[in-house]
Amino acid sequence: MRCLIWLLFLPGFLCYCVQGPVEVPKSLIAWTGACLSIPCRYQSCLLNPIRTNKLIINSLAWYLNPVFDPEKKDFSGTVLYKPSADISPAFAGRVRFLGDLERDCSLQLSDLRASENGSYGLRLITSKPGKQQEEKWMTEISVNVMDAPKDAHVELVTGSQIQEGTTVVLSCSCRAHPPVSSYTWYRNGQHIPAQTQQELRFDRIHADQSGSYHCEPQNRVGMSESPAITVDVQEVQITLKTPQRIREGDAVTLKCSVGNSNPPVTKYTWYKDNSQYQETQESVLTFPATEERSGNHSCAAQNAIGYRRSPPVSVAMQCDVVTLKCSVGSSNPPVTKYTWYKDNSQDQETQESVLTFPATEQRSGNRSCAAQNAIGYRRSPPVAVAMQWPCGDCYQIQTPIIVGVVIGDLVFTLLLIAGVYHCTKRCSKPTGNSEDQKVYMNMPGRVN
Repeated sequence: MRCLIWLLFLPGFLCYCVQGPVEVPKSLIAWTGACLSIPCRYQSCLLNPIRTNKLIINSLAWYLNPVFDPEKKDFSGTVLYKPSADISPAFAGRVRFLGDLERDCSLQLSDLRASENGSYGLRLITSKPGKQQEEKWMTEISVNVMDAPKDAHVELVTGSQIQEGTTVVLSCSCRAHPPVSSYTWYRNGQHIPAQTQQELRFDRIHADQSGSYHCEPQNRVGMSESPAITVDVQEVQITLKTPQRIREGDAVTLKCSVGNSNPPVTKYTWYKDNSQYQETQESVLTFPATEERSGNHSCAAQNAIGYRRSPPVSVAMQCDVVTLKCSVGSSNPPVTKYTWYKDNSQDQETQESVLTFPATEQRSGNRSCAAQNAIGYRRSPPVAVAMQWPCGDCYQIQTPIIVGVVIGDLVFTLLLIAGVYHCTKRCSKPTGNSEDQKVYMNMPGRVN
């Protein structure tokens, strides 16, 4: 038994490469643009220890991502080096075999590219001198080619037409190995805080979020900056281009403004109280102020892709205003507060002696004021403020009324200056002499 064991370890039997015929690293890390050197040395098992002559290397080839072909019973792939074959054109001028057929089998690849990441394989076919039997090996090394983000760009995921209030998603894309670990977003060159994901999302975008957007993807190797894209938010607004107070017969002008439209707007649709009433080719609509035209007006701008509707604006016929002045003949100390009453109920307190309000039917009633200083207060007699709404035409009535009361050192005067438009709906045509149908307030003179 001891003799048998001894014979198994006799010199001359140690020619089988248990660990493989070459010594190479299991994996390498490299960067794009760098020079990759794969160190490789033949193992001693390729030598015959008895006669000290080498095994014959019949074939040596380096492959990128070799694949075994079961039909041919051999490996194929992108040829990097093979003495009897042409290498792949993409590697021409960039590959050097640094070794020989004696001790070294190293390979060098310059200007490394991201696509050259993968498995590098050394194919060896050997035989013993004077024998036809061949031994074949494939030794593979994993090469991880790391690359900073390249070709970064921003895409508009939700389409080119952006309307205010809609959802908008921007996506930052690039090529990177290892994968991108974080993203930085910018608007008009300013960093957008707390946005580190690949997508930048606006659930309800506003017009003030229009601008130039770009991203910077980053991985452990480096970062890259994308070109900027412009985000134009289409904003449709309706503006009222008339005096602040609209009287019957005034010209009312509405303008439908579109912040941006591509293709251009082809039609404008006008609405009153959510009911469509007119279509125009122009963005401006003008009409006379009548009670029938009062209401909430909006517009919709339409192009070949779609349409967008504006928020409403109110068009209301307004009458004139009533001004009440509470006059104090004398006061020592000075008046500090004025209290206003309607039908003996307190209506308002002011620091000023003048009170102005719109002339409406709800404001009609008996008006009085009270002036107060540090000693006490005094209230004036009431003055009737009556809004009249007769059938027929509109009448402008000016009624100055001065009521004064002197008690002690305080004189209270309530001055009613009522420039009131009595604008009413048309009633049925009056019969008889229309002049007798008109109604006037008690005043010194009549103004038609």
